[in-house]
Amino acid sequence: MDTNSLATEKVSVVGLVPPQTITAMQFTAPINMSNFYQVLGIAELGAVNTGDAITFAAYACDASGNNASIIVDAQGVQKEVVLAASASNPDSTIEIGIRAEDLTEQTYQHLKFGLSCGTTGGPAGVVALNLEPKYGPASKFAMTSDTIQNG
Repeated sequence: MDTNSLATEKVSVVGLVPPQTITAMQFTAPINMSNFYQVLGIAELGAVNTGDAITFAAYACDASGNNASIIVDAQGVQKEVVLAASASNPDSTIEIGIRAEDLTEQTYQHLKFGLSCGTTGGPAGVVALNLEPKYGPASKFAMTSDTIQNG
């Protein structure tokens, strides 16, 4: 373990869907995976209606976020989690990890995370964290809206 590095040199926020009532699919901005070895997408579900199904997925896309398709890794597993309507969905999290090599079989090197919370929806949000940047500290790739405090 490298105790001389700050957490902000290893991890930063690179994508976000701010907390809001989500029904239709909402996406993070495209993330350029050529900068990272791994990115972790985390969907945070609030008091989502128990009668609504939840879908959280990682999509390969172009730099503008267009031409998106769900990422399929080398083992043929889709990077998508679908939760059936359930009383256990509210106040939970869903995580999807993406490695840079997951995009080698895709047409594009960018990805975005998408979240939908059924027809009624509920408060939810998404945060995408870069893990293991390839070049320089993680803070170099942080979103411009981030405030970073090292101490």
